[in-house]
Amino acid sequence: QGAYAESFSFLSHLIQKFGEDTPKRILAEIGAGKDFFSAFQSVTGHRIASVEEDWRKSLVWKYRWIPILTANGTLFTGILLLFLLSYAKRRSRNRKILDSWDRQEPIDHF
Repeated sequence: QGAYAESFSFLSHLIQKFGEDTPKRILAEIGAGKDFFSAFQSVTGHRIASVEEDWRKSLVWKYRWIPILTANGTLFTGILLLFLLSYAKRRSRNRKILDSWDRQEPIDHF
């Protein structure tokens, strides 16, 4: 199952990068007598190793960073940090207001 998932992922990457008919064109080149690696390079203009490396780099973002950034813990940590930041800002502002009141001369009402 893992091999099928990897194959699907690589083919999706290949189609996204080089067009929907890329697998069909590679198979046509093989049918015309070329070996797989020559057919792949002829159709895509790249060696399979470089396309595979590009695909693996895309997996790091897709399957490592996106889940981390969208996890509940990350979300709630972000909310907590925003709350603490706004709380500290409000306390600072209130402290400045109280200090300015303390510096004012008392008003004699009589």
